Amino acid sequence: MGINHLWTAVTPAGEKHSLLEYATSWIIAQKNDVSINKGPTKKLRLGVDANLWMAQSQHIPYRGHAQAGANAELKSLFRKLARLYCIPSEIVIVFDGPMKPAIKRGTCVIKTPPWLTEPFKAFAQTLGFAIHDAAGDAEAELAALSRSGVIDAVITEDSDALVFGASRIFRSDPDCLDNVIIHSADNIRTHQQVMLSDGGLLLMALLCGGDYHDGLPGCGWKTARGLAQYGVGDDLLQEARAHSLTPHHEGLKDFICGWVRRVQEILVKDPLGHIGRRHPKFSDNFPDNFLDVSVVLAYVKPPISAQPVNCDSHSFVGSKVLDLENLAYLCPVTDAESMGTMGKLQDCIWPGICIRVLLETQPESIIRIHSERKAPSSHALKQYRVEIKSRSLINAAKKGVVRVQHIAEWTPAESATIVDGVTNSQPDLLESTSRVWVPAPLVEEHFPALVPTSKCRITQSGGDVLLMLMP
Repeated sequence: MGINHLWTAVTPAGEKHSLLEYATSWIIAQKNDVSINKGPTKKLRLGVDANLWMAQSQHIPYRGHAQAGANAELKSLFRKLARLYCIPSEIVIVFDGPMKPAIKRGTCVIKTPPWLTEPFKAFAQTLGFAIHDAAGDAEAELAALSRSGVIDAVITEDSDALVFGASRIFRSDPDCLDNVIIHSADNIRTHQQVMLSDGGLLLMALLCGGDYHDGLPGCGWKTARGLAQYGVGDDLLQEARAHSLTPHHEGLKDFICGWVRRVQEILVKDPLGHIGRRHPKFSDNFPDNFLDVSVVLAYVKPPISAQPVNCDSHSFVGSKVLDLENLAYLCPVTDAESMGTMGKLQDCIWPGICIRVLLETQPESIIRIHSERKAPSSHALKQYRVEIKSRSLINAAKKGVVRVQHIAEWTPAESATIVDGVTNSQPDLLESTSRVWVPAPLVEEHFPALVPTSKCRITQSGGDVLLMLMP
């Protein structure tokens, strides 16, 4: 998927971060930036390649089908979405659209949406995430949203997004689920071991091969990266961007013919030594029809939606309200039974709710801080264990669980009566508070009065350093 060996080429420019730590630092930096108009707290805006997540989730049952349980694909998607919900950020999930290419890597593309699409959208909307159907490829749409500033980063494993022009990409860290590897266009352009401009990335795609083209036979990624230092990729990109989409592409075709001859000459002679060696083999066996106009335009001018790119970022990506009752109703779909729904929500969703309470400055929901820790998975980000009032959360979730357990037996009238009355039954059995871990900088920034001044013993728990706090 994506450009062959491109991630290998740009690896030195990647930076590993805890996603929670990065998003928290982003909020604090935005709040302290005097050049930004003061208003609602500006959270990190992230765009997610939905089709990639669905493809990854569908591999889960085949790697360990006997242990995967019921609805393994939906379980995987729920975990991914829940992890994102606990990050102080605003999320838009982007799905492939009808104008995506008909053929990729020589194989016909199935344009019917995957069966996971509708459940995925239901979970995302219930969590308050924005969803969007792209015009064509989701990664091209996400790159356009990134370039225009509607989103701050793209979450994807598809290196095509770099060639499409995404300014910042978050890749998952194979060593830790809580970490991401960040590739920014600026770092890729300036890092001494990479030095690939937008045109250089386009050249890598054309020479190394990808979804739309097989590449130049015999040309490896190191050769392509060296060739990019001659600026031939930038020349092609500039011409393609300026090219008007005439029916037969005459002007661009003529330019490409001369451009290919120049590339061939540089490969053979390497006049400035950027490649590191000469390649005389290309003097005689260079393919006659190496590059087609349609391949260049597929990377430079992919189909994208005009409206989201030109819209206000907050109205497009801005967080919606969490529908906790409906989420509790949907959760049992990911399990054979609904008995674990309350525990699942408390473990996966409560921290995200608490973070949003902090950012919305609602101190009445927060009782006190109990302890602090520095978790290795968060790059030593200090976190507080905060006690929150959770009766209303549990009541809302309880309604969803009751709907699951009895929905088949109810008439619509009975449904409304029983669901509304469930929170009045056995109120003493409902826990009124919960404790969750949240980033300490957010608490200190928004509610400094909650931070205790005295601390007592240090303990170890699962590798975390814990400090018990005195009220």
